[in-house]
Amino acid sequence: MLSALQHPLSVSLLFQITWFMTISQASQGARWYAASACWLMILITLLLNKQKYKHLLKWGGLGLVLGLLCDGLSLGLGLYLPQSTPIIGPIPFWLLSLWSAFYVYLPIGLPRLLDYPLIASLLGGLTGPLSYFAGVKWGAMSLGMSPYLVYSMTAVSWALSMWVASFFYRSQSIQSSIAYD
Repeated sequence: MLSALQHPLSVSLLFQITWFMTISQASQGARWYAASACWLMILITLLLNKQKYKHLLKWGGLGLVLGLLCDGLSLGLGLYLPQSTPIIGPIPFWLLSLWSAFYVYLPIGLPRLLDYPLIASLLGGLTGPLSYFAGVKWGAMSLGMSPYLVYSMTAVSWALSMWVASFFYRSQSIQSSIAYD
């Protein structure tokens, strides 16, 4: 039985609070506070899901890799201009931390979505740009090119990252079912 804090809705609320705190702090130039909100959320999630911590650490690693690829490309091409100074290549640490936090949240908060790669990709392609749009409006970053181009490229990168996440989830589910059979 899940405790109230392990329920997908509670984890979703925790992630949304983390997202708002991260973007708010990043927009004020407090990049370390922004990143620490993400790492605190990851720590809380791991502590509440001790039996799944190795599995969730893999998800956090996947988020780091996809963040480096997707936002590394976006920021490297100048689609977005971060408000704070990047630390890892062109990517601010708070943004990379947010990728990791989202991917730790994903298998707990939205596990059923990950069973359907096409739907996950479509939703990623729709909601990813909305998240970045909000980040731009709050001042965490600005646009480096035309909004149409920037948000179209963001939609493609988030659709692809959610496609990868779906297949990663399915491969992890297969491994888990084999291990327990």
